[in-house]
Amino acid sequence: MYNNIDELIEINLTLLFNSKNHSLMRVRFRDEKGKEIIDSKRFAEYLELKGLIELEPIKGYRCDLTKYGYEIVKNGGWIEYLKLQSDTNEYLAKKEQLEFDNLKLQKENLEYIESIRKKTEIISDLTSKNLKLSNFDIKYRLLIFIGTFIIGLFTEYFTDFLESLRLLLQS
Repeated sequence: MYNNIDELIEINLTLLFNSKNHSLMRVRFRDEKGKEIIDSKRFAEYLELKGLIELEPIKGYRCDLTKYGYEIVKNGGWIEYLKLQSDTNEYLAKKEQLEFDNLKLQKENLEYIESIRKKTEIISDLTSKNLKLSNFDIKYRLLIFIGTFIIGLFTEYFTDFLESLRLLLQS
């Protein structure tokens, strides 16, 4: 349509804003040099499509500034509006990226917590097995001690008994 469409929108929204009743005939739209826009009908339809103006329904000559268009001009104009939109889009993109990164970190944190939970269970299981082995070792050593003690007593008394028996048999 036009190479400098944003500049043309800025100029003509300002014209509409400053006009009586915020209304103009579309043939009064101007370019950046102050000359009439050649294809004013197409330009007016574009502005209407953007929601900036309302065209007269019957012939489409009169253009009325919409509330939306009025607010844009009041808040700095079309170029400023586009800049704010661009900044907002950048902000939303950064926000979305940060939210994505946050979710990724939360997922990694949950995986880390789950791995810690599994390792804690393994440690608890190994500790239980270690205690069982220690108890078995203590019981085994106690049995060896008692068995050795009994064998020692038996050997001492049995050798004494054998010695007595031998002496008895010799006499």
